[in-house]
Amino acid sequence: MTKHKKQIRPKTAEEMMTFSQRAAQQIIELPRGVRILMVGLFAVAATFAVNPVIDTLYIQFFYNADTVILPSIAAVFVGMVVYVLGWLLMIGTVGETPPIRRVIVWYCLVGLLVVVLVVGALIMGLNSGNAPGY
Repeated sequence: MTKHKKQIRPKTAEEMMTFSQRAAQQIIELPRGVRILMVGLFAVAATFAVNPVIDTLYIQFFYNADTVILPSIAAVFVGMVVYVLGWLLMIGTVGETPPIRRVIVWYCLVGLLVVVLVVGALIMGLNSGNAPGY
């Protein structure tokens, strides 16, 4: 009776990838236009999300009739930071394929969470000034 040894083949690079690496790869493989729209959506959602917070802090602590535009500038700054970060992580320059990083998955998860929270806040009226106590 002979024993047959099962040959173990080395795992390919794709088989060795973790779940987050595979998810990041799938995000990077999306068409460039889709990734640009995702980053833009996350940036606009971040701007909407921080706007009530900045407005409340500004009105309570820093209000001045000469500087009423500052809360809007601060909110847009936050949105631009989110946009630039997403651009660097997910889009890159023309013809470049961004490297697969775990932080891409985190960026997308946080971005989706912010979108869901903003949609919920809009439904409840928190961002429109119609909420009680605003």
